[in-house]
Amino acid sequence: MAEGRQMPQPTREHKLLKEHIGTWKVACTFFIDPTKPPMEAEGIETIEMLGPFWTRSLFKADLGGFMIEGSATVGFDPEKGKWVSTWIDNGMPYLFYFEGDLDESVGTLEMKGKGPSPVDGSTTTYRTVETVLGPDERTVDMYFTLPAGDEMQMFSYTYTREG
Repeated sequence: MAEGRQMPQPTREHKLLKEHIGTWKVACTFFIDPTKPPMEAEGIETIEMLGPFWTRSLFKADLGGFMIEGSATVGFDPEKGKWVSTWIDNGMPYLFYFEGDLDESVGTLEMKGKGPSPVDGSTTTYRTVETVLGPDERTVDMYFTLPAGDEMQMFSYTYTREG
């Protein structure tokens, strides 16, 4: 840091990140084809702090013979006043970036970002909704916007803390 400049201090939002630290069992439901039943899978996600400002995670799940591995970062950008997140995985050559807001009254973090559509590759909007159900349980649902403008759910994950 430049002389005379103080290190940034964690905000109240940064301190909330600690609630996600740990290993989580993930019950995954994927809505790949609306004409077929959803695909079910089990996964695991390990989340750790990276300094006082970020979490980083490692997610793994077996999707019917394809082992998906992904990693997310989550933090709060005090300059924007927004929650921010990134996602990468071994199935796509894209970095996804999301921004959103936390509604503490209902325990829901809603974030939006842009990326290639799984339907036709055009740029589309993605939306995630994370809902805290308790200290050891939460859900994450992801949606994307179809070319006609309707929204389709991609997946629903239910997280249960291990241990």
